[in-house]
Amino acid sequence: MVAMIKKVTFSFLFFCLLEVLVVSCCEDEYNLYLTSINFTVEDNADFDITTIKHEDLQLNLFLTYETELTYLKKELSRLSNKAYATSCDETYIVRNKATQVEITSDATFQNIEAGNSLNELFYLNHNGALKTVDSILDYINQDTYYYGDFYQFVLANPINEDVSASFKISVSLENGEFIERSTVTTTITAE
Repeated sequence: MVAMIKKVTFSFLFFCLLEVLVVSCCEDEYNLYLTSINFTVEDNADFDITTIKHEDLQLNLFLTYETELTYLKKELSRLSNKAYATSCDETYIVRNKATQVEITSDATFQNIEAGNSLNELFYLNHNGALKTVDSILDYINQDTYYYGDFYQFVLANPINEDVSASFKISVSLENGEFIERSTVTTTITAE
């Protein structure tokens, strides 16, 4: 009888240890889906966005992703919730990648008619480096996830006349969906 209890206990402990090892040593793999964006205008000088000097104009893009644990890991995690405490690396795979990003305005801006692309007039200001607007696709589609991704766009050149406008950003996804957001209307001054 004692031998039987030892065998049952040993078997139980063996499978518990095996479960912890299998679940904890598997990488957590997540699918990432870009689900929403927020697009705002900012005045770097005084934070009053009703009137902004062209050199103080900044457009801010905030990205929100939905993360989904892959199916295999979900099934394994049901075996032991505490195994997550010993889990290893996390891997993120972007699904439904962005294929195009376009900034437009509801008013004629720098001789570009309302609704047409303004990408050539803005730079992506990322970690102090100025890059083309299209280079944001590299960041949106990277398989590294940071909660609350945030990007800034600044004007490439001074503007030649005052304009009141609302800016819109459109992100096209590879499945044909669009995510669009607009800023509030603000007046950008040439001087």
